[in-house]
Amino acid sequence: MKSVLFLLLFISFSIVSFSQDDGFIPEDQPLKKEKSLNRFFWGGNLGFGASSDVVQIDLSPLIGYNITEKFAAGMGVTYQYYKDSRFINVKIETNIYGGRCFLRYFVWNDIFIHAEYELLSLESKYFNPNYTNANNDRFFVNSIFLGGGYRMMIGESASINLLLLWNINESSTSPYTNPVLRIGFNF
Repeated sequence: MKSVLFLLLFISFSIVSFSQDDGFIPEDQPLKKEKSLNRFFWGGNLGFGASSDVVQIDLSPLIGYNITEKFAAGMGVTYQYYKDSRFINVKIETNIYGGRCFLRYFVWNDIFIHAEYELLSLESKYFNPNYTNANNDRFFVNSIFLGGGYRMMIGESASINLLLLWNINESSTSPYTNPVLRIGFNF
């Protein structure tokens, strides 16, 4: 099961579009009023992985708001389809869904800290080790991610984000294993 969860994380990519594309942000000041529409950004995670026995698809759109030039907040939804036929007695085919909210603060140039709360609905028979037929079919799992990242500019308005996060309340029912690595693109 750990390898399945690692596979989910490894092939998950973040595609986030930010209106802020300066490599260096000198001060933490509110943005000018005439640029209020530029405060919003959108994007999300888009991931796909497939082999002869495993298929994983991740679609997680988000929307955010640049509160200042260095500080942003946002929220999004998550949907993951997962199918695994590597096991003889168990064929896994499930849908994982939920939502998340996050905060991001640029501490120096393109280096930022990131905090995120995620609530996912998982299918009990695949993710709950205490599952019995009397249990509910689905249950919720909370994840709190803390970490940081680096934004590498690859053009005037495009960049690659590298994030290293830790799920500080990781449990046996969590679909993630620490650390969580995300690779994202900004446009």
